[in-house]
Amino acid sequence: SIKHVMSPDDHYRDLLRIVSTCSGKARRINVIMPFVYEGRQEKRETSNESMDVAAMLKQLYELGVANLIIFDPHDGRIANAVPLMGIDFPKSAYKIISTLLSTFDTFKLDKDKTIVVSPDESGVNRGIFYSSLLNLPLGIFYRDRDYSKKIDGEHPIKNYEYLGDDIAGRDVLIIDDMINSGSTMLRTSKILKVHGARDIYCCATFGLFTDGLDTFDEAYEDGVIKSVLCTNLSYHPADLLERKWYVNVDMIP
Repeated sequence: SIKHVMSPDDHYRDLLRIVSTCSGKARRINVIMPFVYEGRQEKRETSNESMDVAAMLKQLYELGVANLIIFDPHDGRIANAVPLMGIDFPKSAYKIISTLLSTFDTFKLDKDKTIVVSPDESGVNRGIFYSSLLNLPLGIFYRDRDYSKKIDGEHPIKNYEYLGDDIAGRDVLIIDDMINSGSTMLRTSKILKVHGARDIYCCATFGLFTDGLDTFDEAYEDGVIKSVLCTNLSYHPADLLERKWYVNVDMIP
């Protein structure tokens, strides 16, 4: 038998049907969308790109949605598309940190023993939030690009430069909004290990693992990473939950 798997488009069309059913009858329509639909298609790098998330927000607003709750969007400026809609962006950071502290006794909130690292310059604000919340120093990886040419629509990366305090002997908290294939997290972890990092914890709100789990299995067996923490705000297959290196952050409370 053929098993039908619903795509994000299928889920979104179902949401529109439900909102349309309630529209005109309900006093107020509130939508909780943990993983925002088309959230990475939020700006135009070239003139012929669509801005899907803006179109989605406008459509919900036109159907009568009064309030929208989105967790940790890739870019909070998407709210500018619908200035009259109430949009809230609750953070998952508090639950991620409490889960980390309750799971690992060896992890300490000590600025001499632990450091927060942003894997690229685009996530600096996220790193600053964790750093100030935990009173820990912040390190940043900067992507040195070759702006003289483009490959597949992007300037190729020549090198990764680390900016921040010494890593040697410290536990590292790598912070990002999502793990797609995981290449960024693992590349950053390997560089940090070369710099003498102790235990490395990879934290992200959304764990997609689009290239599978083998590379993370290998990194864990080689001692590159200590653990990966992601929330249950997006779907996780059963085999991910069985991995020794994975910690599921329960956002239901």
